[in-house]
Amino acid sequence: MTSKNLVLRTVYLSPTVDDELRDKAYSSRKSKNDLIRMYIEMGMKAERDAKRSGPKPAAAKKAGAIAVKAAAAKKAVAKKAPAKKTVAAKRAGGVVA
Repeated sequence: MTSKNLVLRTVYLSPTVDDELRDKAYSSRKSKNDLIRMYIEMGMKAERDAKRSGPKPAAAKKAGAIAVKAAAAKKAVAKKAPAKKTVAAKRAGGVVA
């Protein structure tokens, strides 16, 4: 790739990331610039793919679980048992409202 096809950007990296990048560049026999471009492109592609595929499976599963809990709670309210007589009312033989 020639520099005519590229745009110069300055990016600040933490020393830890720079050390890891240097080690990876040495072991893969690539330049740090090539690796940075590759990682940026991979990250952008992953983000595009995630947007196309919709919600992640874990998020969809969580949303489904919430819907099930809400339906169960609604059902429980509908089937609520009548009020029980208190101990005092049972002894007095009265009816509790």
